[in-house]
Amino acid sequence: MTGKTIYHFEERPHIRYQFYKMPVFWRSKLFNQGAKLSQRPYLCFYDADVLIQPNALEESVKRLERNMFILPYNGILLNVKGGCRQHVIDTLDISSIPFVPTNRKQQPRLKKEVEIYGGVIDSVGGLCLLPRDIFFEYGSYNEEMILWGPEDCEIEYRFRMCGIPTTRLDDFNLIHLAHYREPYSATVDQPYHE
Repeated sequence: MTGKTIYHFEERPHIRYQFYKMPVFWRSKLFNQGAKLSQRPYLCFYDADVLIQPNALEESVKRLERNMFILPYNGILLNVKGGCRQHVIDTLDISSIPFVPTNRKQQPRLKKEVEIYGGVIDSVGGLCLLPRDIFFEYGSYNEEMILWGPEDCEIEYRFRMCGIPTTRLDDFNLIHLAHYREPYSATVDQPYHE
């Protein structure tokens, strides 16, 4: 983290900044540590390389008391590359990226710089919300998983098998900012290059 980012956190007393030096980015372990430090009744695991419309999070928070595991998007993760990616980074504006419904017959033609990530229409990664007590009662993230990617699938599957249904918000896509896949990514065989 840069000094500017740390200063940004120090100016906000409601944000607690923790630094852990690890030989790899052990995502599952770091998420569990953050959940242990939290004193709030609900948790939101939000990857740094994704964006979603703010009203998707607002709607998710409204539903948290009735639903136990929320993925605030319809399962379609849109991978944004090139100039479109840079525009999103510069402006944080995702309004020019078309909405893609799960019904393949209704899917719009996408720009060359926007693609359905891995061709998958039932993604579970990148962003989820759930009650803190449920998270720990059903085992939290599996710290045996050091790579990125499969831990999202595993926790969603495990919760569903334990009777915790997944709630999706069908009116939103999750936007993924394409980037080089580090050696510890589960998709190392498909690195991103411009």
